[in-house]
Amino acid sequence: MSHDDIEDSEWVARRAWWGRRLGRLRPELEPLPDQLGRLRGVTWALTLVALGIGSIIFGILTAFGSPTVGLAVGLIVFGPVVIGAWLEDWTLHRRAAAYERELAGRSRGMGRGGPEDDGGSPRSVGGI
Repeated sequence: MSHDDIEDSEWVARRAWWGRRLGRLRPELEPLPDQLGRLRGVTWALTLVALGIGSIIFGILTAFGSPTVGLAVGLIVFGPVVIGAWLEDWTLHRRAAAYERELAGRSRGMGRGGPEDDGGSPRSVGGI
């Protein structure tokens, strides 16, 4: 078995690992910045819809004299949804940046970058 075969089999295993790590992102189908841009748009849409529904709940309960209850219900029901969506968005941006760093290092012949490749700025991929 040659060195290139070992490198290829290692990269196949790494790509499978990255496939699990990137979740809904599929780097082999289309560019990651395009996928991340759509994901960011969906996250904003979810945020705005949750804000709208929460505002309606707040408005209805304010009209009946309970603005505090309306605010609490809106935050309790929709807050975790919005926070979860943004956390997933930032996590996927960070993981995509780490994947692209490893891919760039591999194309330069450096191989796998190391444990610090998991981090990165949420805005480091595709100027998003």
